[in-house]
Amino acid sequence: MKVAVRSLIMLFVIFTFAQLAAAQMGMGGPPSLAGVFSPTVGSGASYETVRKEGAEKKTFDMYVVGKEAGGYWIEYAMQNPHMGGGSM
Repeated sequence: MKVAVRSLIMLFVIFTFAQLAAAQMGMGGPPSLAGVFSPTVGSGASYETVRKEGAEKKTFDMYVVGKEAGGYWIEYAMQNPHMGGGSM
């Protein structure tokens, strides 16, 4: 009986921490580029994201710099107004 209770408590703790960890991963993830992004090595594009309220616009650039088996090497650059307007 004690083993069953300890197991249930342990499962509860594990699932609780899993939910807390998932909440730290951001608000909704990156924008969906399905159907828009077709990678070609040596090319790039600029995108603009707008929050639902429409008050804040951000731009970011994506560059395809290489290809390996099963994937692409992609570089991202975005303006960061919180760091003096520099890019990161």
